[in-house]
Amino acid sequence: MKAILVKNLVLFVSFFVIYSIYFNVKPSDWNGLENNPNDFINAMYFSIATHSTTGYGDINPTTSVGKVITSIHMLLAFLINIL
Repeated sequence: MKAILVKNLVLFVSFFVIYSIYFNVKPSDWNGLENNPNDFINAMYFSIATHSTTGYGDINPTTSVGKVITSIHMLLAFLINIL
């Protein structure tokens, strides 16, 4: 149980950092960041929604790179939680 929590935390923090950087470097690659693209709260929110595989759709990638990163995050979160 502890190992699963640690893996989830490491995965969440890793992608939170990736999204924080990506949102600030290329905000035009994401729908839903028009109002405040430099806000780390958006990165945390998107990371939580993606990590839990909820995916509300209010922030979403528009480029292939963003879609690949998000897909990898979803798959890794899913695999960690079922294994």
